[in-house]
Amino acid sequence: MTCVCVLLLICALILQKGNSVNMTRKSLQVQLGYRFQIYPVDVCPKNKVDFDTAAKNRNCPGESRYLCAPDKNLTNLIEFCTDRPPSLYGPDNCVRLEGTGDLNHFHCVDSFISGCPNEAYIDEEIYKFPACLEINRVFQCFEAEESCKERISNGSTPDNGSNAILIFAIYCAFLTVMFVIGTLLWIYRKGENQKDYLQLEKSHVPSFVHK
Repeated sequence: MTCVCVLLLICALILQKGNSVNMTRKSLQVQLGYRFQIYPVDVCPKNKVDFDTAAKNRNCPGESRYLCAPDKNLTNLIEFCTDRPPSLYGPDNCVRLEGTGDLNHFHCVDSFISGCPNEAYIDEEIYKFPACLEINRVFQCFEAEESCKERISNGSTPDNGSNAILIFAIYCAFLTVMFVIGTLLWIYRKGENQKDYLQLEKSHVPSFVHK
């Protein structure tokens, strides 16, 4: 039983290590190819008060400015300190952080069910349009997109790294089950062998012992 627990612990540690490595800021920055540090967050600010608070907490150095936006693959919301001056974006567009770290238009008027910006805005006011900051990390899409909602409701399986983790977890579980079965069979056979040995020893005891 101890061996089983050790095996489960090893599998859990491997999975945990893999997840932590994949989600470190540095590895994500390298993977996405940005020229500056990025900070994955659960949500971006949804109003000016929250934006100003987050900017103060991030404390961007020098002439850089705080921003928060989806990454180029729509897998993370990220805070970062941009070295670009404020930019104006036209209506019918959200933004994504593309290239080496520049916000680029994402034309949403034809794909969003609702929430696509209906007026021009500067990048620091993206919080005025919450739909531009709500993504489905698994399906890598904006939640307001009609196709995104259809994929979620249909339960289709995305082709990304989460599948590999699931497969590895199943493999660990399979190995654990096989190990348990093998251990039980070994214990059973050992008991049978001991039983046979005792019967053999008993059969060789001289008859005068029983008199």
